[in-house]
Amino acid sequence: MFAYLCSSASPENPHIYLTKFFTLYRLIEKDDVTILTKDVSDNFSTNLSLEDKEKSNRKSGSLLGSSMTRTPKPSIELSGADKLEWSKGGGSTEIKELRKILLHESQSWFLKFLDGALDVGFQLEYQENKGKESFARFLEPNNHIATALSQLKQANEWLDKLRSKLSAEKNGLLETVDSLKQKVYACLLAHVDSAALALGNR
Repeated sequence: MFAYLCSSASPENPHIYLTKFFTLYRLIEKDDVTILTKDVSDNFSTNLSLEDKEKSNRKSGSLLGSSMTRTPKPSIELSGADKLEWSKGGGSTEIKELRKILLHESQSWFLKFLDGALDVGFQLEYQENKGKESFARFLEPNNHIATALSQLKQANEWLDKLRSKLSAEKNGLLETVDSLKQKVYACLLAHVDSAALALGNR
C-alpha cells in the first residue's frame, strides 16, 4: 500500500491519498508483532505441507532422463523447527526493524508530499462558484471543504506528534516540521476565510 501511495499520489489532488496515508500510518505505528509472528509461523507450517506434497509429486511423476543417476545436493534450507524458532524469536526482531524503517520512510515521504500539497493550496472546487449553490455544497456532509479542513487538522496533529518525538539534535527535521505547521495554519486560515465568504453569499 505504501508503494502504491509513493507511485500514484499527486499533490494536486491530495485528499484521497491523505486519507489512505493516515490509515496506513496508524497500522504501521502499532507496536505489536504478536499477530504478525503468528501469521509468519502459520505460513511456514502451510509452506512446509505444500513442500512435502510437491516432493511427493516429483517422486511419483515420470521425468525425462529419470534413468540417469544424479548425485543428491546437500540441502541448505532451514528445517521446520528452525523456521518456527526464527518466527518466534528472531522473526520478531526482524519485523520490528522493518517497522522502524517503514516508519522512517513513510514519515519522509509524507513530509515531502504534504509540502507539495500545501504549495498548490489544497485547491477546493467550491471556490469556483459563489452564492447559494456554493453554500449548499458547503453544508453537504461529504463536501470538499469539510474534507480539506478535517485533513489539514489531521496533518497538523500528525506534525505535532512527530515533533514531540524528535530530539534536539535533528535540527533540520525540526525546522521542516515547524515550516510545514506554519503552512498548514496559513492554509487553514485561507479555507476558513473562503468558507466564511460562502456563508456571506447565502
